Amino acid sequence: SYTLEYKTVGASSYTVVNGGTDHSYTLQGGLPAGDYVWRVKIVNDAGEASGYSSEASFSVVGRPASPVIGTPENKALTRIEWNASDQNAFDLTLTDSDGRTIVNVSEAGNSSRYAVNQFLKGTYTVGIRIKNSIDLWSDWSYKTFTIDAEAPAAPSLIIQIDGTGVRLTAEDVPDGARIAFLRSENGGDYKVIAVDETDFVDIKTKARTKYTYIARAFDDGFPD
Repeated sequence: SYTLEYKTVGASSYTVVNGGTDHSYTLQGGLPAGDYVWRVKIVNDAGEASGYSSEASFSVVGRPASPVIGTPENKALTRIEWNASDQNAFDLTLTDSDGRTIVNVSEAGNSSRYAVNQFLKGTYTVGIRIKNSIDLWSDWSYKTFTIDAEAPAAPSLIIQIDGTGVRLTAEDVPDGARIAFLRSENGGDYKVIAVDETDFVDIKTKARTKYTYIARAFDDGFPD
């Protein structure tokens, strides 16, 4: 038989495991993150015990802590930021007040910010979890926020066919406002296709497809 003992570095007492004739032991349920030492002694058929082996060591990284999400700026085109340690990837979801999913992305890397390439107005909930260097995921963190920034006046939009593309021109732009062009395909959701251009040619068009365009002026908010 054997007696195996382990403890965290600096602890005064060991956790004791008494086993049979196997030459290995599997910890069930995992251990909290930290640095550990362990040792083992064996007993022969006559009941005579050996001395303890020298200590060996191992480290447990554990799951990463849940990210801390900051409050997004009250702007129509906003950005989500968070704090996290040992991040190799993240999952991010964004839902509106009706529970509809606006964003659902998974990205590799240690970036702790995400620019929402959609105009937001209303109340939303963002959820984020991160993965660390040994592929363990944190719990989800959630934050609810509201975008209710004041909107500038709407611009005018001129549309012309330009070869195989569509030329979009924004006029009557309010002083100090920025411009974005949005496009819908066959009645679907509007997606931002250009920002900070008052004259833009959309060349990513397909035959037998109905396109609808919107020009929006925005500073902090945007017009309906």
